[in-house]
Amino acid sequence: MNRLVMFAVGGVLLSAAASARQGLTQVAPHEITRITPDAVAQVNAAGKRITPFVTLGENPLNTPLWATMFDSMNTNPATQVTYSDFYGNDNGPSRFALNYRNSIWVNDAVMPVGRRGRPAKLIRIGYVWNPSGNTTLSGTQTCAIRVRFAEAVGADDSGPSDTNPLGGLLIVRNALAAGIYESDLNLSTGPLALMTPWNSPSALKIEIGTLNGGGAFIPLSHPAAAQPLLSPMIAPGDPQFPGTNPSSSGAFMWADDETPTVALFGQNRPNHILDTLSSTAGGPISHTERYSYDYTGDTAGNLQAAVGVFQDLNAKRIEGTVLFSNTLVPPTTGTIEIRNAAGDTVIQSFQVSFSGTGAYSLTAPAPYVAGTYTIYCRQGSWLGRLSSAFTTTNVSTNASLVLTNGDVNGNNEIGPEDFSLLAGAFGTFAGDPGYTDAADLNDDGEVGPSDFAVLAASFGEFGD
Repeated sequence: MNRLVMFAVGGVLLSAAASARQGLTQVAPHEITRITPDAVAQVNAAGKRITPFVTLGENPLNTPLWATMFDSMNTNPATQVTYSDFYGNDNGPSRFALNYRNSIWVNDAVMPVGRRGRPAKLIRIGYVWNPSGNTTLSGTQTCAIRVRFAEAVGADDSGPSDTNPLGGLLIVRNALAAGIYESDLNLSTGPLALMTPWNSPSALKIEIGTLNGGGAFIPLSHPAAAQPLLSPMIAPGDPQFPGTNPSSSGAFMWADDETPTVALFGQNRPNHILDTLSSTAGGPISHTERYSYDYTGDTAGNLQAAVGVFQDLNAKRIEGTVLFSNTLVPPTTGTIEIRNAAGDTVIQSFQVSFSGTGAYSLTAPAPYVAGTYTIYCRQGSWLGRLSSAFTTTNVSTNASLVLTNGDVNGNNEIGPEDFSLLAGAFGTFAGDPGYTDAADLNDDGEVGPSDFAVLAASFGEFGD
């Protein structure tokens, strides 16, 4: 197809014919097998599993009403039929040759207003699974998919690919034979959800690997064991397949894009999945780069990894605001715990995104009957606070917090030790020796009188 792909060596952009991606092939619907995972667990922002694996129930907690958050699979939200021409006509999904190596990728994701920041309850991923890495589909292995959103995507080749990641999910299908799959994770039967960012465009990061004996996510033994199915977005303004998709994504995608035939496309490092997609600039040559997937010259459109993320509008949520006092730069991500009514037992913890006004949105605990809960948040130099008890009787229940600033040493109280630490950093600016972010309470890049004023106003206070 002789398309040019841009990548960088030593900070200089180069180009090479994409012979590595020969064999772009249409995938017929009957070739795709829809499967459901055997188990799912939560992961933190670093991708580490933080909860036990749970199996999914068969009975939804409510009658789902699906709304599109991000969809590159032309899905009818009402029927959940993919490649349905719901947004408009296109050529359907494609894949590259089976020696194409791309088990990790990051999309830029533009979600519709009103869906951003809400918990997603249906996640669908289309991919080619080829555990042997051979040029014919073969092999059987446990498939683990780690999916996370991040607040921002790398917009140029200098990277990083994503910043401020949220917590996500680890999705497992045991002993999966080679094939072309559409994995459907329907979370309407329980309290789990995929957290999404408020800002746009955000980053949607997906890694395909397997599990070790301890249930931890690890790389595949062969770098050509997985690749995403690819589809155009069919959104307004698409150069080849314009349509009505309320979500969109650009032509570029960060990818662990490696082939055995083009040396510059990566070093095939054995830990390629777990490496950070950081930058194409500098040396040695990174195995993770930002590529154009503009295949309009091949009448395939601007391709994106085949992913669908949907909100259940009928799922019960806990929503509100967390206001971080006395700062110019309030946090945009953090952890909120759902606790029992007394506040002494954690029921579930979420790493979430905060909007510019501090808004957050969580999925309520199962089963969606009226229950009494509290929420708790503690972050950085702010004292931890527990909300008053509330009852989840409606689809959305409000619970808000105001956090007090001034806890420099992070011990959940504002006292003499905080004063001493701030005094030790007084007069320093960001980048100076002795400067610490924790002492710069108002986040203006300087530890000065205004920070002392913040501390003094709350001196002697304790967190919950």
